[in-house]
Order: sequence, then C-alpha cells, then structure tokens
Amino acid sequence: MFLSILGKKTLLCGGTFVTVDTKAYKASQYDHAADSYEKVPLSQRSKVIGGHKVQRDLYSAFLLRNSNDTYDCPDRMRCTDSFETFLDMQDSLLADMKCRQISMKQCFGF
Repeated sequence: MFLSILGKKTLLCGGTFVTVDTKAYKASQYDHAADSYEKVPLSQRSKVIGGHKVQRDLYSAFLLRNSNDTYDCPDRMRCTDSFETFLDMQDSLLADMKCRQISMKQCFGF
C-alpha cells in the first residue's frame, strides 16, 4: 500500500516511479568497483567499495539510482562516473547527522 501511494504521489509531482525486483537486483550485494557480488549479513551496516567505506543502505540506493535502462541491474559505467559525487554526499549527510546529534543506530551504527 505504501508503494502504491508513493508511486501515485511521485507521478502527480512529475517524477518517475519504477518498481524493481530487489531479490534479482541484489543491490546490497553488488560492488561496482570489483564488478562482483558478495553476500553481506544484515547486521553489517557498512562495507568497503573501491577503498572507500560506504553505508550499505545509501550505497544500495546509489546503485538503484544508477540502474541500466531496464532496471534489472546496476550500470557499472554510471556507477563509476558518479561514485565520487555519492561519496561527497554520503560524507556530508553523515557529518550533518553527527553535528545535529541525530542517531539512527539501526542504519548508521551511531
């Protein structure tokens, strides 16, 4: 129901809404730098991609944002081209959250 409402509101505002088969896509397992998949336990909130520590859920969103045209897997070139921007945005978000003393242990570990 949530996704249905979100989809309608997104379209009403002129956005795009795409449903992705998350089990087939495996965003939380993909590493665009190594071009490989590695199963990560749910308790592990971060991982290292190309020598950079990334928060798992934010990185999964990054991969979904950089999907191929059929939304069934990440587009590695798009990921490579925009990874530095992602890192800057992630670092800025985490620094801002820490500065404001916003805690989300279940997601970010602080």
